[in-house]
Amino acid sequence: MDPLMNLWDGLYRRLHPRTFLRIDTKDLNVRPAHIAAMQADVGRLISAGVLRSPSTAQWQMILSPATACRVLAGAGSGKSSALLLRLIFLLRHLQIDDQHVSLFSFTRASCQDLRTRLLHMARVLAWPYSEPQARHLITTFHARLLSAHPPCHIFMANNEDTSSPLLLRRLYSELWQNDRRFRRTITALLDILRPATITASDPERRRHDAAEVQTHAARLGPPQRLPGLDLHAHVFVQGHYLFLDEALCPDGPHIERRRQHFVQQAPGHAHWLSAEEGQAWLCGQGQIPRACPPMPRVFCPGDAQPRPLHEHLWLYAQYLHALGEWIPPRRARSGAQAEEKLLLTALHLFMRHLQRRLQQLHRPSYDMLFLQASASTQTALCHLLIDEAQDINRPTLLWLLRQQQDLQQHGHAISLMAIGDDWQSIYGWRGACSDLLLDLHQHVRRAGQDLQDIVLPDNFRSTTTIVSASQCALEDVSRRSQRHTQAHRCAANGPDVLYYSHPHILGVHVADPAWRSILQLLERLLQPSPKPPDLLLMSARQSLLAEATRRIPLSWRQYIRLCSLHAAKGLEADTAVILGDIPRAQGHDWRDRLLRAHLGLSDTRRPYAEQQEDEARRLAYVGLSRARTTCLWIGPPPPQASLLLQRWLQAARPKQHSLAEAKMIS
Repeated sequence: MDPLMNLWDGLYRRLHPRTFLRIDTKDLNVRPAHIAAMQADVGRLISAGVLRSPSTAQWQMILSPATACRVLAGAGSGKSSALLLRLIFLLRHLQIDDQHVSLFSFTRASCQDLRTRLLHMARVLAWPYSEPQARHLITTFHARLLSAHPPCHIFMANNEDTSSPLLLRRLYSELWQNDRRFRRTITALLDILRPATITASDPERRRHDAAEVQTHAARLGPPQRLPGLDLHAHVFVQGHYLFLDEALCPDGPHIERRRQHFVQQAPGHAHWLSAEEGQAWLCGQGQIPRACPPMPRVFCPGDAQPRPLHEHLWLYAQYLHALGEWIPPRRARSGAQAEEKLLLTALHLFMRHLQRRLQQLHRPSYDMLFLQASASTQTALCHLLIDEAQDINRPTLLWLLRQQQDLQQHGHAISLMAIGDDWQSIYGWRGACSDLLLDLHQHVRRAGQDLQDIVLPDNFRSTTTIVSASQCALEDVSRRSQRHTQAHRCAANGPDVLYYSHPHILGVHVADPAWRSILQLLERLLQPSPKPPDLLLMSARQSLLAEATRRIPLSWRQYIRLCSLHAAKGLEADTAVILGDIPRAQGHDWRDRLLRAHLGLSDTRRPYAEQQEDEARRLAYVGLSRARTTCLWIGPPPPQASLLLQRWLQAARPKQHSLAEAKMIS
C-alpha cells in the first residue's frame, strides 16, 4: 500500500475512530463450482420467466468475492433483481448462515416487495425458504435497531405520532420555566424574528389548535362562570380564572366583541387565552399564563412555513443529529451575527435539555438512538447488503460501522455491499446525503485495498430518448458520479418526450382554465389501446396532487396512479407525467452555518443551499426516469418557468405543445 495512504489511514483512525472500518478478512471463498451452480439457478429462473438474463456487470455484482463493495446502479438497471440473486448466492451456494446476513432497505413497502420476490424465486428453485426467515433477513434499519434494544416509544414529533408533539411543547415549557438564560434568549430571539402574517391558511391552523386545546381541556372538568360575564368557557386553577373562549371557538360569532367586553369587565386574576396560549398553558401542566412560554408562529430564514419557535428548534436539532452532532459545535458561534448567536444559544440549551429528558423518559428519536446505541452481539450484521445506499444518513452509517467493527474484533467474518445511485438522492431534508455513498472509500477499506467499485450501466426500463432527456436534468449538479447509461428499450412510433405548457400554470399553481385542458390531455392518453393504459401522475407539491385527485373522474382512477415525486422513486409506468414546475430550493444561512461548523476545515461537503438546488435537479431526474415509453411534463410557458425547467428545455429539446392544442394532437 502507498506510504502516504498508510499515513492518512492512521491519522483518520485517530481523528475519527468511530467512523472508519478496515475489513481485515480475506475475500469470500468463491470457487468455480459455486459459480456454475449459481449460473444453473439463474437459468432456471430465466426459463420460468421470473427475470431476464443478467448483464455482464450484474454477474460481476452477483459473483463478486470482495468483502467491501460499492455498486452504482442507475434507474431501470435491474439492481433489485441483481441484489436478490446476490443474496441467493451468499446463502444457497457460499453456505453463509442466514442468521449472519441482513439486507437493508428504507421502507416497509420496499422490504415487503423484496421478500415477496425472494420467496417466489425460492419456490421456482425448490429451495425451502420460509416467510419468517425472509422477514428476519430483509428489514429496515429502524426495525433492526429496535430489535437490539429494550422496547421504547420513539420520539418523532410529527403527524405519525400524536403524543410526541405535546411532549415537545411540555419540555419546551419546562425549560422556559426553569432556565432564566433560556427565557432571556427566547424573548430576544422573538423580538428579531418575523412573525407570521395572516394568510388564507391561518383559519385552518387556528381550528387545528382549538381542536387540540378542546381535546386536552376535557381533564379540567366542567367550566365555572364568573358573575356578570357571559363567556363560552372558563376554568379556575391556582387562584386564576383562565378563559378558553377563543381557544375553544376561534371562529365563533362576535369573538372580538366578547374579548373587548372581557378586558373591560374581568378582574385582574382572569386571563383570556387564545388558541396558541391555550396550548402553551396546557403544555405547562397547569401553570398560570405568566409562567407559560410565548408560542407565536414565526418565520426563520429559509423556512417556507411559519412555525412556533419550539418546532423550529426541533427541526434544527434533527438536522444536527442527522449530521452526527449531539449539540451545536462551539465554533458555530464564531463570526455569527446577533440573531444567529441567539439561535445557537437557544438551540444548545434546548437540545441539552431535550436529550436529558428524553433519556429519562425512554423516548429517544431514531437518530439519537443510532448515535448512542452501543455495539451489540447481533451476528445478523456480519454480512450487510444495503439497498438505496444513497439515502443513508450519518448516524445510521456510524451505527453500522460500530457494529461491524465490534463483530470483527470478536472474530466474526464480515462483509459490506452498498448498492445505490447518487443521481436519485432526494431525501436531504431527513439527513440523507449522496456524498456518504460517493465517499464510502473514506470510511471502509478491505484487506489493505480500496473497496471494489461496480457500475451497472444498462437501463432496461426506458427508451434512449427518455434516458437522455432525464439525464439532462442533472447537467448542473455540482457533484455526481460520471457514468454512461445504455438504453435497451426500442422507441415506439412518435415522440416519447413532450412538454405541454399553459399560461394559467404558474409554477406549482394551476388555475381552472388549465385544469380543463389537462383533463382533456389525460383523456386522450387513456384512449383504448391493445393493453390497459398505465399512467403515473407526479407533482412536487401535495396540494397539487390533492386538487388532481378531486378533479379526475372516478372511472379513470384504475388507470392513473398519483403520487409525489419523492414517493415515485422505485415506481415505473408506460407513461409518466410531471404536473407543475419544480420550485427552486431556498437557501438557509443558519443550516449552512451548522453544516460548516460540523465539517470544520473539511471541504468535502457542499453548502446546504447548493445541496438543496442539486436535490431539486435530482428530483426532476427521478420523475422523468419513471417512464417506459412516453414521458410528459406539464408546466408553465418557458418564460415563466423556473431556471431548472428552462435549462432542461434547452438541453433535452422535448417536443413542445400548448395545452390548448391537446385535443388536436393525434
